[in-house]
Amino acid sequence: MQVTTSVGLLGLCVAVWLLTACSSDELDLQLADDWGQFSDKTRVQLINASLTPLDFHLAPFSETNDAPVISAPKYHRGSLEVAQAPKDVEVKRSYTNHKLSIQVFDMLSKAPGEFQQIQSAPEKALQVVAWQDDSKVRISVLRRESSSQNGLYRLRLLAVANAVQLKLGNVQLTLHKGQLSDWLSLQQCHGDLLLNSKALDLCQATPGQSFLAVLDAEKLRSLTQI
Repeated sequence: MQVTTSVGLLGLCVAVWLLTACSSDELDLQLADDWGQFSDKTRVQLINASLTPLDFHLAPFSETNDAPVISAPKYHRGSLEVAQAPKDVEVKRSYTNHKLSIQVFDMLSKAPGEFQQIQSAPEKALQVVAWQDDSKVRISVLRRESSSQNGLYRLRLLAVANAVQLKLGNVQLTLHKGQLSDWLSLQQCHGDLLLNSKALDLCQATPGQSFLAVLDAEKLRSLTQI
């Protein structure tokens, strides 16, 4: 009996199971290789860098492109007080529709903050950062990606004010409201990075790990391990 290799391990197991035993461990491994990069759930890290306790709502579009009613209680994914530690959640998604609606609401008054619709594949992890813009609460939706390097403090910086002036060694950087920097590498957690000529204290971070720092023009608003 001849079976071509193009049918793959799964087809081979089905075709010859009467003649030979097919290892379930080998089959599981093949399936993991084929499908491990796909997921029907999106991992999302929620961060509240605002001045308001917030409810985070996240909702996928349907397979037929129906938009969700984002304020519905069933789309509430988590609540965070001001300066509370970030929360990791999962959102079940459709493989065929990559649209996702995101909005925050004041936990007490239920007043809505910024609303966004994005396109992002379900298997791509995200960060949703809520931050203060005068009296409004805005959100930045970022791809959650690590860039850790041994012995270094690896940082991305998200500005929540205009003209945020930073200096790292001989490099000077100006970020504006809602702007995300490239990855930066620090040897030391205090003294390497200056914010408006003042040394920024990042010593709550751990060398060898990756972090997102949210900054206004005067101080660090939050520091979150990615």
